[in-house]
Amino acid sequence: GANIILDGSGGGVYWEVRVNGKETHAGSRWQNMKMFGVSAIEKAALVVNSLIKLEEGLNKEQTLMSLCVGKMHGGTYSTATAAECVINGVAYFSPYLGTGKEGIIKVKELLKEAVTGIDDPWLKQNPPVLKFQHYDDAYLLPDDKRGISDTVAGAITDTLGKDVVFSHLGGGCDARHLGNQGGIPAILYGPGNLALAHSTDECIDIEDYIKSIKVLAVSAYRWCR
Repeated sequence: GANIILDGSGGGVYWEVRVNGKETHAGSRWQNMKMFGVSAIEKAALVVNSLIKLEEGLNKEQTLMSLCVGKMHGGTYSTATAAECVINGVAYFSPYLGTGKEGIIKVKELLKEAVTGIDDPWLKQNPPVLKFQHYDDAYLLPDDKRGISDTVAGAITDTLGKDVVFSHLGGGCDARHLGNQGGIPAILYGPGNLALAHSTDECIDIEDYIKSIKVLAVSAYRWCR
């Protein structure tokens, strides 16, 4: 909305987990009263549950991680235990969990513990292979560089007559490059409802659009004069 300032953005760690099983025909899964065939898909479910447990534990008091298991594939046939299962996903995380490289390192360690620390005999003998693919570092506007946010907040109050709402973006954005790498204070501001982002009916309300233009015009004038 036109009265919302985002003074930070989340980071993201993209990951892949490969889980190994023991392939055999379904009819030979049990031999001599013991399990012989082990489906990697069954063991992959334990990995997913462990990751979700991590997410729920972090989010007890505030949302610090948003975990997405985006893709899973494994096995070759319905009547054979899967020899391998591959899981792909991302862990978006709040800047309050960590920013820059330090935040990425922290989240990688949390994911590693969740994937490799599962109390299961098969997974202890056949550890899942965790691979990190790429990253987005989280960003948070420093307290000593809030001049730009104060300017935009004042423009919102004077132009719209509304209270300003401060929040941060759940996912990553280019503000991290300006802030973390460039040392340039950056905020996110503009029209629209984030709940509609990347959705089928993504749109921007015209009235909200015009209000944001007015706020930006006043902000630019006051910042540059």
